[in-house]
Amino acid sequence: METAMIYLKTPLFALKGNDDPIPTGALVLEGHIQEHGKGGVLAHVYSYFAVEGKNPSRQTLKKREGDEAVLFIPTSKIDHIRFQETEDE
Repeated sequence: METAMIYLKTPLFALKGNDDPIPTGALVLEGHIQEHGKGGVLAHVYSYFAVEGKNPSRQTLKKREGDEAVLFIPTSKIDHIRFQETEDE
């Protein structure tokens, strides 16, 4: 199975507080694509990252705490997806 890094155009919407398992500010998601189509992708997401730093040449990804989730991400929200082979293959 391939690991996918999903880069979003805008952060995921999440409610602030303890009731929402999705972290606010998540712009990069790590997980596995389960299905894809014209409308978007269904992904099992297990890591969330926010971008830190205002200077583009010094930006870094900071891991955010969040629960694993199966998310449908509309195509319009995705900038690009980078696939990586896992060691299981």
